[in-house]
Amino acid sequence: MAYPDDPLFPRLLDMLEAVAARQPDAPALVHLAHPDDTDPRVVTFGELVRQIHALASSLRDAGVEPADSVAILSPTTPDTLIAFVAAATVASAFPVNPLLTPQALAQQLSLARSTAVVVHGPDALMPVRDKLLATLQHANPVRTVVEIDTANAAETPWPDTIRQLAWRDLVSGTASVPATAPEPRRVAALFHTGGTSGNPKLAELGESALAAGPQLAAVACNWLADDRVLSLLPHFHVGGTLCIGLAALSVGASVYSCGVLGGRDPALIENLWEICYQHRITLPTMVPTSWSAVLDTATGPAPPSLRGVMTGGAAAPVDVVQRVERYTFLPMSQVFGMTELSGICTAQPVDGTFRPHAVGYAPAGMELELEPVGNGLSEVKLKGPNMFLGYRTAEGRVGELGEWLRSGDLGMYDEEGQLCLLGRSKDVIIRSGHNIDPLTIEEPAYAHPGVAEAVAVGFPDAYAGDVPVLFVVPAGDDDLSGLEELLAETILEPPARPKRIIPIDALPLTPVGKVERYKLRQRAAEICTEELLEDMRPASIACSDPAARAITLEWADGTDDAAKAEASKRLQQVGLHLV
Repeated sequence: MAYPDDPLFPRLLDMLEAVAARQPDAPALVHLAHPDDTDPRVVTFGELVRQIHALASSLRDAGVEPADSVAILSPTTPDTLIAFVAAATVASAFPVNPLLTPQALAQQLSLARSTAVVVHGPDALMPVRDKLLATLQHANPVRTVVEIDTANAAETPWPDTIRQLAWRDLVSGTASVPATAPEPRRVAALFHTGGTSGNPKLAELGESALAAGPQLAAVACNWLADDRVLSLLPHFHVGGTLCIGLAALSVGASVYSCGVLGGRDPALIENLWEICYQHRITLPTMVPTSWSAVLDTATGPAPPSLRGVMTGGAAAPVDVVQRVERYTFLPMSQVFGMTELSGICTAQPVDGTFRPHAVGYAPAGMELELEPVGNGLSEVKLKGPNMFLGYRTAEGRVGELGEWLRSGDLGMYDEEGQLCLLGRSKDVIIRSGHNIDPLTIEEPAYAHPGVAEAVAVGFPDAYAGDVPVLFVVPAGDDDLSGLEELLAETILEPPARPKRIIPIDALPLTPVGKVERYKLRQRAAEICTEELLEDMRPASIACSDPAARAITLEWADGTDDAAKAEASKRLQQVGLHLV
């Protein structure tokens, strides 16, 4: 492992080869087929590197060129990480969200120049093979499909134009990828970020930045070689692939996964502590929404093997953090990451020290700066060796950076020097770690004749952190009937569909006519508060906080302290707080 004072490994494969040389027989990836699996699949570090070499060599022999990408449409399993590193070694790895519609998937494959796709085989729980078949009906550059075997037999053949290869044949060989000089700015991975409708945008990660991300994450999080990390984060996200999976592997830790649904499997959530008991897990990691669900079913003491608990992907409500810490008697470590920074920005180290509710420190090798933006607020800026190259769009690469990356997040330091996030200066809605561009909701809404103006913002939610809602100014006497159905049909990614439509008389505007989105976020926070406290009936509710998180209440005379404490507790559950 490359520690802060040592040079970083320039490539993912170099990083894993160094670990395999040191501990070839140690378990790297452990996969449980289901929560009760007593004989899980184990891939050692030596076997991991051998399969990566074999697959990378096979992809190159199949005609995959360095300028191509290999799409990966597969759940959180060992094969997904193997495919990711192999693809990044000879071309660009492109993990894709299995929730995308075939049309959206085809658009992304075209933008990524995906000539090959690694796809999970027939599976009723994860029917991505059928989705890829439907995707191939749309224009796209795919010529080769590598099908990961499952116990189920395929019924529908691939089109005659597609070359079909079997995963087991490609990873069973002993061929090695020839040693070449590192190419730091070669695009080695693509991750979708924003633009869930007809205008996808892919973050391009260079070879050296892609390798730096996991190594910096391991340092920031304090991963140890004897850790057993249970990851419930999906591998189509930088959090699951880079911040957790490859970061843990970079120090020689073992990464555990379970089933094909991961954190979306109710049985896994219900049995998480039993899995930790049986497999002596030291670090379970999942998004705040999963932690909330786990705590709802927790019984008995926490497993004694735990040395920490982690969360990331979205801001964790104070209530969730406190519940986890009360149950485990361990501090919850939070991380702050961005796709553009190959996953990691700051993290609270897993070292047993209780810290305030914040997102930790930047690892050695990265720099963080707070730039004032007015109203006493500052935007978080970052730079480091994990910086991306820019965004790939239909119009070409955009957003190439200078020395610093402006995160769009508002922040401050606490007394311990930790970064505290106060909200976003950008308008992206973050729902359980999913970045949602408001335009992907607003543009389809204008196709409805009853919509004069539409603006999408985040609405506080105890489960997802924020969910999208749509404020609409109706057009004249036209009603909004059918708008919800229209959005369900035209917004291709389900998480981006608004949870509710809120009619308003007029949008708040600046003197030059720009929409003041922050005022709509404030209104959303007020509506949320009104609903949470409906039975308590405070005299007034107001939100003037630029980050739309602080709520001011006025109470009727005689309201007791117990009622005020209950109100504060309810608001904390959705990430709001009283001032």
